[in-house]
Amino acid sequence: MVDSYFSDGTNIFADPGNPSNYYTSGWYYDTNYHIAFGRSTDGGVTWTHSLISTPGVTAYPYGMGIDASHPDTVYVGGYENSGSALYRTFDAGVSWTKLNTTIITNAINAIAVNPSNPSVIFAASGNGIYGSTDFGSTWVKVSSTIGSCKDVLVDPSMPSRVWVATYSQGIYQSTDGGTTWAAMNDGLGDNCVNKLAANPGIYLFAGTDGSAAYRWSLSVGVGEEETAPVVMPVLYASPNPIRSGTTIHYSVEAEDAVSISVYDLEGRLVTTLDDGVQAAGDHEIWWDADDSSGRTLAPGVYFLRLVSGGEVETGRMVVSR
Repeated sequence: MVDSYFSDGTNIFADPGNPSNYYTSGWYYDTNYHIAFGRSTDGGVTWTHSLISTPGVTAYPYGMGIDASHPDTVYVGGYENSGSALYRTFDAGVSWTKLNTTIITNAINAIAVNPSNPSVIFAASGNGIYGSTDFGSTWVKVSSTIGSCKDVLVDPSMPSRVWVATYSQGIYQSTDGGTTWAAMNDGLGDNCVNKLAANPGIYLFAGTDGSAAYRWSLSVGVGEEETAPVVMPVLYASPNPIRSGTTIHYSVEAEDAVSISVYDLEGRLVTTLDDGVQAAGDHEIWWDADDSSGRTLAPGVYFLRLVSGGEVETGRMVVSR
């Protein structure tokens, strides 16, 4: 069933873990255009809606991103009040936070969340490609070469690989998580690329302004070199939700420096639970669900972040008094 609440510009995502759940964003008009959000939990038969942009201000949505590991986390970006706009929900649209995107001076056309580290987000803007490492709370421009961007995609089979589609420069690729970029335009007949899609590990697809589609083989060269898989640390809290306290469980593959911290919904550091060298193996830390000054935390959603051996793992915790 089509959701008639929205006009042109609608995005739609399915919950990777539950095919009955769908999320949409689009335009809604009364006396102004608004950024709106819809959710269906019955395969699209019925919908609930919310207006998420600033009341009384003209706003348009262009991009939406979802955290595949925590599908209740959704980002909607676009244009508002003559500049960029980005909104984030951690509870499937029940509540929204407007993020600071002052550094992004043009509309946000697309958003991509790193599936292996959801604190890392990319935003494709009319004036370049931007990255965040704190769930979108702060941003930096990650390339001085790449101009106007129309889409961004993180390779789900190799999250260190990111692709960007541009208005006139074709496609750029990063294989180190957005640190360095290189053009990949061999065989591309139109350098105005509107949309990217991937069949993980097989093809990258590009839709261009010339109404043509192109594909790039991702399997070429695979098997010529053998690469050991990266072993990610394990991190979780039990019990969760948390009332009076919880045990933080984590493991590290080899002896190394370990940092474990807690952040709030705004990306602010709440407390550091461990910061030192740990032996390889499984470890536990008891946390009283308080901040670094010993104050009891208010009920809500918090994020656990583990850095070890160059890898980052995140987890979500709910404090419920």
